[in-house]
Amino acid sequence: MSGGFPAQPVLRTNRLILRAPEYRDVEQMHLLAGDKRVAEMTLTIPHPYPEGLAEQWVRERHAQRDEGTGVTFAIALPREGERHQSAPDEFIGAVGLSLVPTHRRAELGYWVGVPYWGRGYVTEACAALVEWAFRELRLNRIEARHYTHNPASGRVMQKIGMQFEGVQRRYNQRQGVFRDLALYASLSEPTMEIRANNEIAVHVKDPDVAAEFYVNLLGCYVVKRDADGVELVSGPLRFFLLRDSAPTHEQIVPSFDVPNRAAALKSLQEAGCTTVPSGPHAPGEVYLRDPFGVLFDVIQRTQTM
Repeated sequence: MSGGFPAQPVLRTNRLILRAPEYRDVEQMHLLAGDKRVAEMTLTIPHPYPEGLAEQWVRERHAQRDEGTGVTFAIALPREGERHQSAPDEFIGAVGLSLVPTHRRAELGYWVGVPYWGRGYVTEACAALVEWAFRELRLNRIEARHYTHNPASGRVMQKIGMQFEGVQRRYNQRQGVFRDLALYASLSEPTMEIRANNEIAVHVKDPDVAAEFYVNLLGCYVVKRDADGVELVSGPLRFFLLRDSAPTHEQIVPSFDVPNRAAALKSLQEAGCTTVPSGPHAPGEVYLRDPFGVLFDVIQRTQTM
């Protein structure tokens, strides 16, 4: 997920077209985003909406895409029986992701114009974008925030499967007032299961990507690879990465033995793993969570003669 997007795709849902923002959207964008009610419910849209800001916004979104730091889609309605070839669809809002490539994380943002509220367009657009991002950008986490005085936005997050994580109190200053934000997130998590002694099966969306991570950073080696997934070995541990389009997660902790635990911990954290202060089996122990959602431990390999 490094670099830009050589060709941003067009995503289609039952009712919508999601495409790159274009300069032909500017007039409609200025009209819709200039409504005070839109500004009151979003984190960044100003009111009054200045002249020239729509053009600047389109230009900045293109730059983010080219840099690989964000991807934004115009939400548009297809026009039936097209009469104007220059405008095959109607711009109604936008949905996008601000990307943190190092940690395979993104923040979701969205808005639609007031005339299109209450029709489910935002939920439809967000669901399509999140599904595409987990599949194509191989993200580990997508999060979203909304003002606590805007529960309708929270319902969008709930409908697309995000989990409520808490309230960030007085997190954002808007129009001179510090406001609370509700935080939601979705994870691309695996399901883990104990199969037998020293055997663990992990369900992930892309076994080949996960296998590359474990081989490069934990010294595992591949013993089998097929359409169902990848089988790895690390010391006494046999590790199965199974292909699953909709994995969930359970707290089972595999341990990988390494020659130098301190060096391994440093490398894993640099690769995007996060530390977990206390694991489910041994309070006070430090575990790691990898970019695929797996909770695991590394232990110092015992020297043998």
